[in-house]
Order: sequence, then C-alpha cells, then structure tokens
Amino acid sequence: MFRRAVIRMGHLDFGNGVTAVLTDSRCNEHITTKGSYERPVRLPAAIKGAKLAGAGSSTKFPLISKVEEFYLDLAEQKILPMAHKATYLKKMKDKILALDPSAKGEPLTDNSDGEGGDDTSK
Repeated sequence: MFRRAVIRMGHLDFGNGVTAVLTDSRCNEHITTKGSYERPVRLPAAIKGAKLAGAGSSTKFPLISKVEEFYLDLAEQKILPMAHKATYLKKMKDKILALDPSAKGEPLTDNSDGEGGDDTSK
C-alpha cells in the first residue's frame, strides 16, 4: 500500500498528482462503541461522497474498493511501525491474540480514564 501510494499517488507538488480513495469490505468489521463517530455505518455515506466528488471517474482520482492481502501485510510490517511505537503494536497484537475468537466489541486501547477506548475494538 505504501509503495503504491508513494509511486502512484501524491500531491501536485509531489508524486504525480493522483488522489485515491481506498476502501475494502473488511472495513465493515471495525467495531467501535455505540457513541463513537468512526463506525462502519458511516462508510457508505463516505464512499458516496467520494464518488460525488469524482472518485473512480479518472486515473487521477481512482476508487480502489479491494485491498489485496499483500498490502495489508505490508502496512502491518512497514507503515504502522512508522506511526506507532513497537511496544504499542505488540500490546495491541497481544490483546487481540488473548481474546476469544468470537469476541466482538472488546476495547483494545485505553482512554485517559483507563477505560476502553472508543475506536480501537475487535
């Protein structure tokens, strides 16, 4: 994903002036608490808005609706470590691995009160 973004996308002053909208049906699996703004029910409206703005209408504004597994692995191994400390990523992975496979909506992060965070849940 990162390599594709660097090579094929960018601002007019960087890259080749391509702006892309990336989505995948797996985004609907992101579970948040009821009051969180970031939740799957908002995705169709966001995609509709992107299409109304021209996403998918040209090679300079592609709408990519499926992210290949290779790019997810690349994001985990190369992109996330650029944004988060290794200790944080290990903590998230350990919490996920410790959950029962059927668990849904389990908070993975802590807010300032030490309670589960709103937008990082399994």
